Amino acid sequence: MNKRRVLVLALAVCLTAILAIGGTLAYFTDQDSATNTFTMGAGVSIDLFEHNADGTEVDARTYSNVVPGVAYDKDPTVRNIGSSDAWIRVNVTLTRYSVFKAAAKEYGVTDLSTIFGGHDESRWTRAGITEGTDSITYSYYYNTVLAPEEVTAPLFTSVTIPGVFTVEDLDGLSSFEIQITADAIQKDPFTSAAEAFRAFDAD
Repeated sequence: MNKRRVLVLALAVCLTAILAIGGTLAYFTDQDSATNTFTMGAGVSIDLFEHNADGTEVDARTYSNVVPGVAYDKDPTVRNIGSSDAWIRVNVTLTRYSVFKAAAKEYGVTDLSTIFGGHDESRWTRAGITEGTDSITYSYYYNTVLAPEEVTAPLFTSVTIPGVFTVEDLDGLSSFEIQITADAIQKDPFTSAAEAFRAFDAD
């Protein structure tokens, strides 16, 4: 376990303790990443998963010898494993963004999220884009409330590095990550995912 993950887990434990003592969080919420689940409050709990080629569910996948222009299966999906209806948000972070950004500019690619194939806009709405030091994060709301035991449609179904990108364009890019996290918040008293996650972020 690396230091960053230890810190995240430690912060999650501290946050849970603070909530238990102070009762400052007004809503039941949950967060899931590709490797860890953090549950805060009763009734809301989610599971973030993908599928291997044989259909089995996994937390995350590793891809080797990635080639531009080839579609690689990847289908982040959220299941409501709690007892309450919930609004869902998924954040997708692409690391080593400076390399991708430079290549995209070279070939007139104006939206790098197009590397995520099979995205269904009738099911998911893009809520925002955040650029980090060397990353970019795309945030999406699920358009309908997720009832207990229900599963979202996949956020997308594949990842394809643009075929126009050359080895020279990606020089020095030995690896990169697509980091995915999912957030959930109880349905009531909110009338939309946007309203719910404004409250989630405020807390």
